[in-house]
Amino acid sequence: ELAADLGVGIVDTAPGYGDSESVLGAALAGAHSFQIVTKTPAFRTSKITRDHAELLELSLRESVARLRQDRIYGLLIHHADDLLAPGGAFLIEAMERCVSRGLVNKIGVSVYTAEQIDGILRRFTLESPSYRAACNEGICGRIEAWIIENAVERARVVRISAIVNTQIGPS
Repeated sequence: ELAADLGVGIVDTAPGYGDSESVLGAALAGAHSFQIVTKTPAFRTSKITRDHAELLELSLRESVARLRQDRIYGLLIHHADDLLAPGGAFLIEAMERCVSRGLVNKIGVSVYTAEQIDGILRRFTLESPSYRAACNEGICGRIEAWIIENAVERARVVRISAIVNTQIGPS
């Protein structure tokens, strides 16, 4: 209640953050006003396969269960280089299936470098012009796609977690 009273609206977690999803699930059981965002496993492999995509879907179902939710607000690729690896589109396809199955509202990717931003924008089209972004300084807000593409002082952007309006697709 205190977090909501102080204006916190988004809760960011991941299966890799220890038991955070279970703790949040116990704390947020029932009605709440938070938008919950979780992440995919970090595969860290040179090639993404359909098996990785299946693991992504299983991981999300398990996260939703641990969080005690019917669905969550957002799912991010935790390790952007997984999306940039050969076969990375399998992960996007799996995320889109999760949206269509009603497990998650928005999908996106956590990026940590300007090179990752460039690679994502070169390889995938973003169907929505707006992003919800969070920088490592803790600043959250709306950033238009063209700002990222034009890289206003990209070196200052350390981390952007983009939640795209349900669609990222091959360009």
